[in-house]
Amino acid sequence: MVRFALRGVPLILCVLMLAACGANEIALQGRVLDAYTNQPIEGALLRIGEGGGVTSTADGTYSTTEWTPEATLAAEANGYEPTTINLAERPEVQQSPQPEASPSVTLDVT
Repeated sequence: MVRFALRGVPLILCVLMLAACGANEIALQGRVLDAYTNQPIEGALLRIGEGGGVTSTADGTYSTTEWTPEATLAAEANGYEPTTINLAERPEVQQSPQPEASPSVTLDVT
């Protein structure tokens, strides 16, 4: 019985390492800006697809790994008209990041 448990440990470690290798996700990041003043909007809620949302920081930036290129991004903030962006229609989202670059895609919302 002890011999079986010791044989199973390397297999479990291999499975865990393979799962960790596959966890490389590409971040969708950008800034939420006022379309007229080009100033950052703090506290904007961005919902991507059916998942949860992220909130923009004081400098208007946001980042999430919970997205797909086919999803829709909905942005809303107090005092602003809500906007929706179909990610499939945005060329900057559809291009794959270069391997030597940081694994992220940038999409600014104005």
